[in-house]
Amino acid sequence: MIPPGLSVFLIARDAAADLRECLDAACPIADEIVVVVDPESRDGTADVARTITPHVFLRPFDGFSSMKSFALSQCRRTWAMNLDTDERVTRQLIEEIERVKRNSDSPVSGYAVNRLPFFLGRPIRHGGWYPDWVIRLVRTDRAIYPVRAVHERLEVSGPTDRLTSPLHHFTARDWQGFLIKQRRFASLSTAAPSWVSCLTRPPATFLRSAILQMGILDGWRGLAVAYAQSYYSFHKYRPRPDPSQVRGSGPACPE
Repeated sequence: MIPPGLSVFLIARDAAADLRECLDAACPIADEIVVVVDPESRDGTADVARTITPHVFLRPFDGFSSMKSFALSQCRRTWAMNLDTDERVTRQLIEEIERVKRNSDSPVSGYAVNRLPFFLGRPIRHGGWYPDWVIRLVRTDRAIYPVRAVHERLEVSGPTDRLTSPLHHFTARDWQGFLIKQRRFASLSTAAPSWVSCLTRPPATFLRSAILQMGILDGWRGLAVAYAQSYYSFHKYRPRPDPSQVRGSGPACPE
């Protein structure tokens, strides 16, 4: 029989600066904390994790779905909650989760939370970033991670519900770091590279975010978000050079 309580689990790489703050916010609701660290981390992420929990695992990165699936498999409590290192559990969300933990007779297998993104210090409520409902709190024995290269999502067997309090997501503390992250995610995409898409999708993405999804209402930060999404789109569809060819032998979109 699975012990009652809540396991909080996450994966981390070069996240020492964020990890302690993330786990400190989650500690009030966590009966167990599981951290899976990419051994290529260079900033002492694993050492920080070990000061908070004994359940720290070093595992070479082999995809977000695989890493989180392994982390979930190490959880030993009835409920499990996934967090990213740049997310913070709010006091209101803690109260809701505590009620879920106490309600052992509920038939619900998983709960979605609404992530409120913060971009360069301010919340973003438009531009396609919000609302952002994702399943994060699940019964441990009723959840899996289907294999996906990026944008991994928990799937549960059984009914789901929503928690009303937001999960704060500090997606970008500095501009340069955020663009680097966007390029990394784009490099993991399985989308087929295409010159047509490389040239046409970024401006369409910018206009959709800034105008159709009203990102402009978030001021210059909303426009920056629109640009960042078009930047991601550009690198997602940018044709990669054939490694068998000599560098520079063919055309490439400008960096």
